[in-house]
Amino acid sequence: MLPLEHLSVRSILCALVDGNAPGVLITCQSVQESLGEKVLSFLRRTAEAMAGRNRAAYDDRLIRHIYDVSVIYRQSLYPLSELTGSVFQNMVAADALRFSRQYPEFRINPREEMQKALDRLKSNEELAEQYKRFVDELVYGNPVPFNVAQHDFIRLAEQLLSSI
Repeated sequence: MLPLEHLSVRSILCALVDGNAPGVLITCQSVQESLGEKVLSFLRRTAEAMAGRNRAAYDDRLIRHIYDVSVIYRQSLYPLSELTGSVFQNMVAADALRFSRQYPEFRINPREEMQKALDRLKSNEELAEQYKRFVDELVYGNPVPFNVAQHDFIRLAEQLLSSI
């Protein structure tokens, strides 16, 4: 939905061995759009599970989106103004259409369904435990603490939901 970006990517090993080694230039989705997709994916899929509409067991690794959103959000390099308004509305509309058969409640009122998942994030201790497991197993370096990541995600999600 937003223009593609050309970014340099390199492995952690490459960075450790030679900090000046150039990365490989790739064309990818914009960081802002990825941020919106992460918020939408966590909220829709969590709400879907809460409604009993998911086809498989809840994927507790969705908690990675909370971490990713916080890390991106804290870098403050990317203007979020490109994401609010019609871009996020279009992302939600596309998901509502794509998943309309398996999750009709989302098609009818996506904002309300996502708000339920956001409310769960605000109060559910199980999500904090999933987050801790995720960062212990998969995050290299010093992870963002759950309460910080939770706060960042909620702040951005509320901003995006207000645009629907």
